[in-house]
Amino acid sequence: MKLEQNVQEAACVLLDRIRPEYRRLTAARSPFSLLHLLSPRTIQLDEYCKPFAPHPDADALAKNIKCFCDAYGIWLPGAEHYITCAMYLFPSAPLSRIIPIVKNNVIDFYLNDIMGREVFPHLPLLQRTLYSNIKERMSALSQSRALTAEAKPIEIANFEMLNDMDATSTKGWFDKFLQLYCYHIELAHKDCNSSGIGYVLSPDEYFEQRCHVSGMPHTVMMIEYSAGAFLDWEVLDHLGIADDLSRLNWVVSLIGCLMNDLFSFEKEVIDNNCDSNLVMIILLNNPEMSLRSALLAASSIVRDLLQECFTLLDKIRGAIHDPGLHDTLNGYLTGLERCVQACWVWQVYTKRYKRPQSIWKETRLPS
Repeated sequence: MKLEQNVQEAACVLLDRIRPEYRRLTAARSPFSLLHLLSPRTIQLDEYCKPFAPHPDADALAKNIKCFCDAYGIWLPGAEHYITCAMYLFPSAPLSRIIPIVKNNVIDFYLNDIMGREVFPHLPLLQRTLYSNIKERMSALSQSRALTAEAKPIEIANFEMLNDMDATSTKGWFDKFLQLYCYHIELAHKDCNSSGIGYVLSPDEYFEQRCHVSGMPHTVMMIEYSAGAFLDWEVLDHLGIADDLSRLNWVVSLIGCLMNDLFSFEKEVIDNNCDSNLVMIILLNNPEMSLRSALLAASSIVRDLLQECFTLLDKIRGAIHDPGLHDTLNGYLTGLERCVQACWVWQVYTKRYKRPQSIWKETRLPS
């Protein structure tokens, strides 16, 4: 933890310092390639992701979710780009399970776009108060599964989605999922900048906070829900697999959120002056570092996580000797791999992060 007398001033000075370098980097004819920076030595991400495809019913799902959003007034401009995220994450889920998952996804993106961590500090006071109240009621659902008289349409949509998931899962799985999901809502929709927290987070502190802010832990849990195959963690512990699988879940979650920090760096930091981003955390902890060096350091962190992920996948697969567990656990590990593939494929091909000038080859629009 690095205490600062005036963290807001430190962040502003840093942003002013890196902006000219950012403009020089975006003007370069050869932008950075995330494919090159993130691929471990033995695996090229584009090759690893070649077998990946979105959900086969994506078009029908998009229409279904558009109707759901319109009914509750939560369809935002550009929503057609982010509603595809869960369709990439869970391409083999049956319709009865992918629909609640996409509803969860679209609710989360809606909340992010109207009151997420990079937006919240810039809202007028009345809106911040309104959204804080919504956040508090939604995050309290893990203790009290009831709507209040003040519930807004987004809360009613969220309540409907949670009831659908509760009715189609085990109690143990849903209770843990709801706890993680509500904790995510509590953390994600407030000022997560260093000035809002009061100090500069260390990288390790940031990893912990960012992972839950991103919602990746509860998203990873939906691998079980998407297949209707729920893991017995007592059995996994008895077989000596539980610790490695828990670590793998966390690593996949970190890959999702920290890779997103790179793809959304320009949207969050350059456009919205947000310092709750991996690149900015590295810079705030190393104030003399150049933006170029920070981008490379952040990419190295994600690349090392990808390597750890592949190592753990191989280790766990090699440790599955129980025939009764083989299909379920292998299916789950395949789901984790799809999450990693989706994090790459969706962010590369969606228009959500595309811009005319970008430091990243993958998000630069063709001229």
